[in-house]
This record gives sequence, C-alpha cells and structure tokens, in this order.
Amino acid sequence: MKKYFYLILPIFVCFACEDVISVDLDEGESKLVIEATALQYENTEQSQLLVKLSETIPFYSNEMAPVSNAEVKVTINHETLTLIETFEGSGEYREIIPMIKNQDYELSVISNNEEYRGVTQLQTTVPFDYVEQAKGKSFDPDLISIEAYFTDPAEEENYYYLNFIQKETEES
Repeated sequence: MKKYFYLILPIFVCFACEDVISVDLDEGESKLVIEATALQYENTEQSQLLVKLSETIPFYSNEMAPVSNAEVKVTINHETLTLIETFEGSGEYREIIPMIKNQDYELSVISNNEEYRGVTQLQTTVPFDYVEQAKGKSFDPDLISIEAYFTDPAEEENYYYLNFIQKETEES
C-alpha cells in the first residue's frame, strides 16, 4: 500500500491548484530611454545612424511610448548633423553619417527642455567568412538557426553585435 501512495502522490502534486498572483507595482516617474545604433553599409565609409527615443512604461503595459518633437544631433569632427524623425510619432530619428575610425561621436538629445549627451567611438568590425542556415539544429525541429563565422584578429580588442532581422514576405 505504501508503494501505491508514493506513486499517487506525484499525480496530486502535478495537478495542484494554481492561483494567479497579481502584484501591485509602484509606477515611478517616467524616464527618457535613448537607444542609438550605427550600422555600416557594406563596402562604404558611411553608416545609418538610428536613434530611438521612448519613455519608460509601467510593467504591465503593452503600449510603447515613443518620444516625438525632440531635437537629436550628432557631432563628428566638429561637424553637427541634425537627425530627422522618420515618421511623425515614431520616435525614430535617422541620418547617414561618415564612419571615421578613432573619432569621437557626440550624441545630443533635447526633449522636454532637458538635454542628454553621450560620447563614443565607432568600433571597427571584421567581415563574415561565411554564413550558414540550418533547420532542426536545436531543441525545436522547426526552428531555423543561423551561424555566422568570422576571423577575429587576435591583436585587437573587438566586440561584436549580431542582429538578424526577418524580412516579411508575401508568404509569411
């Protein structure tokens, strides 16, 4: 009888009642979020600078809060470029900028009469040796995996950011 008890106990544990617990979270003051990315065009000395501006949102919210009507500028080599909002209300600001190695890039954002500044240098990258696509290499047999191969120069300190974007087609 004891054996049956140990066999039946896990069944009751697996089908135990489950309560959804909703936690009241304090909503703090909304803050500006600045996300900036410069992606170099292949075989050119130019890149697309994309700056996304939004405000923080409550944890349970599904709505994004883009920031429009901001003044977004980038200064490179004492030349200042003004970024234009892609579509009104999108919070995305774009501009084509030159790629200059070891040069400071200063981003300036003015929103709601407050100015935010940041300085960085663009990092050089290496080209891909080759890229492979395979189906079923992971736990999910329907999942497509992409493997990118490149040769990292040992004498340089490098950082890599890989971003794969699925383009919508008529079939998808």
